[in-house]
Amino acid sequence: MGISAIRFDAATADHHAHRNYPQIAAMIASSSLADPVKDYAQRIFRRLAEAEASVHGVPVEQVHFHEVGAVDSLVDIIGTAIGLHCLGIDEIHSSSIPFGSGWIETAHGTLPVPAPATAELLCGLSVVNDPVPGEWVTPTGAAIVSALAVSTGAAPAMRVTAIGHGAGGRDCQQRPNILRAVLGNRDRSREDLPAPDSSIDGPGQELQDCLVERQMVVELLTRLGLTVSVAESCSGGLLAKLLTDLPGSSAYLRAGVVAYANEAKVSFLGVSPDLIERQGAVSSEVAVAMATGMRRNAGSDLAMAVTGIAGPSGGTADKPVGTVFLALADASGCRSQELHLAGSREQVRTGTAAHALNMIRLHLTGRPAP
Repeated sequence: MGISAIRFDAATADHHAHRNYPQIAAMIASSSLADPVKDYAQRIFRRLAEAEASVHGVPVEQVHFHEVGAVDSLVDIIGTAIGLHCLGIDEIHSSSIPFGSGWIETAHGTLPVPAPATAELLCGLSVVNDPVPGEWVTPTGAAIVSALAVSTGAAPAMRVTAIGHGAGGRDCQQRPNILRAVLGNRDRSREDLPAPDSSIDGPGQELQDCLVERQMVVELLTRLGLTVSVAESCSGGLLAKLLTDLPGSSAYLRAGVVAYANEAKVSFLGVSPDLIERQGAVSSEVAVAMATGMRRNAGSDLAMAVTGIAGPSGGTADKPVGTVFLALADASGCRSQELHLAGSREQVRTGTAAHALNMIRLHLTGRPAP
């Protein structure tokens, strides 16, 4: 007996139509699709265009799609985007991807498996050797995982709520040609904790949140080849410690500064003394200035800044203990977020680090911060 699965075929008149990347991006932008669906689809096609541009040595705007420009491939990608939106998916994780072997016929002739664009898309993802020869991941599939998945490899701790199977069009004697999707709710109570002698101190749930977010952020930074720097006040260097506790952190963390005193914010980060006097050291404006200065001084792609009141004293009626401002700077500008955290000094610090990592992750996955 086999495995029951759903197969969806797109019957189109222009099966072999070719389109360039700007045409596809414009089609999606002008469509009546929901904004989150457009966002998913644009991110996937952008990754495809970047991979093709790298392979052929041309600007992204000059990329001309062949197989993935046809309507059936558009249906694959946009259908995936619609499904993710309808299911209300918050995070996408993928198992390790079979690398494949052999040869395949393409519009560019006979090419090794994985095809050059697919291989480019697999950079930074977890792959496995496969004993069954053939192409087991297409450029479309690789682009979806590369653009949207926050991790590849082991499944996250979760409570499974539903399972679906999709069937491919090619028969294979050695294995079922199906894709399995597992829907679940994250079970943070089962996330791996550090060893008992870990030097990170903090309340259980906040620390678990930090470790989960850190893993996803590091995977994304590594996959995308980006660097980050951090400027901290109330978190006391915890954010930098979390990022440097993993081996190879110098590849993605450019620098970290703990700027408790206002003088440090001025001298190390270039924050204006007038701004601190006018807005207060614990403010969105100062957080933005800290992040902007940190990115400029460190030369990193991203910079996260944290300023707040961890307690147990120092709060005011307008800004009580637990008031925290985060700011994340990149080449396009800087965005900020205000937090109001409860608990002890350690809980505020650890919660701040978790929120900062979450803000970085959402930015790297193209989603707005809450």
